[in-house]
Amino acid sequence: MKKIIISSLLLISTKIYTQEKIETVIANSNGKVLETKKPVKYSIEETINQFYKRINSPSKLDELMSFRFYQRTPYSKFKELINSKSEKYGVYIERKLISEKFSPDNMSVAYVFNVKYTNGNLKEILILSKETVTDNFQVYQYNVSEIN
Repeated sequence: MKKIIISSLLLISTKIYTQEKIETVIANSNGKVLETKKPVKYSIEETINQFYKRINSPSKLDELMSFRFYQRTPYSKFKELINSKSEKYGVYIERKLISEKFSPDNMSVAYVFNVKYTNGNLKEILILSKETVTDNFQVYQYNVSEIN
């Protein structure tokens, strides 16, 4: 009996660990399919590039953000931060990598950038993580500070 339970738990945990998002289906209240989207696979670099392309529009960042980010930072606060940063510093121009550090299991990575905007420069820390080996990296933490 114990052997069957242990085998079942291993099978269940393996299934959960390897589960992968296949597609997103958007349907109306009657069940009629309006749109089907296949997930886009991004490299770490492409995730960062997409993040900075969309940095002035918080709603366009949603697919790049980890659900764990919003557990720590409410969406309204994040939106407020992005909008006030855009008002004060202007439009994103470029970024320069200062440092990067991968976790031992390669499931997360921290980047420190000097980021140039039209009205000034900021130091930005971007921590990306993924839930499973097959997932895209998503933004787990985003910190902004002024450069003295």
